[in-house]
Amino acid sequence: MLAAIAAFNLICSGTSTAGAILDLDKPRSAVQLVLRIDLEKNRWCSGDCSTTSEIQDVRETKIIFRMSEDDQGDDLFYVDRETGDFLDRKRSFAINWIILAQGNCEKAAFTGFPARKF
Repeated sequence: MLAAIAAFNLICSGTSTAGAILDLDKPRSAVQLVLRIDLEKNRWCSGDCSTTSEIQDVRETKIIFRMSEDDQGDDLFYVDRETGDFLDRKRSFAINWIILAQGNCEKAAFTGFPARKF
């Protein structure tokens, strides 16, 4: 039973934009994500899920899929476990550029990961 609780999909919808870091008043495009998550295996994937990735961190209130930062920029993707809100942000400080998607996710039945070749 616990494995079923630890494995689930998230159906996420929101908006995205890309442009200069200080110019985020641009029109936004609709975005839809399907995330497959297994907290017990510490793996996740999105879209067609041809490959899985390791979950960076599972906290009480956040599942952090990606989080990195250096002097060139940062990459952050997480879902808030209490509100369902997601944030997917990639910034390049070198070229003053940001790709930002945000919205909300709803839990759904787990549809599995791709089969391993070996």
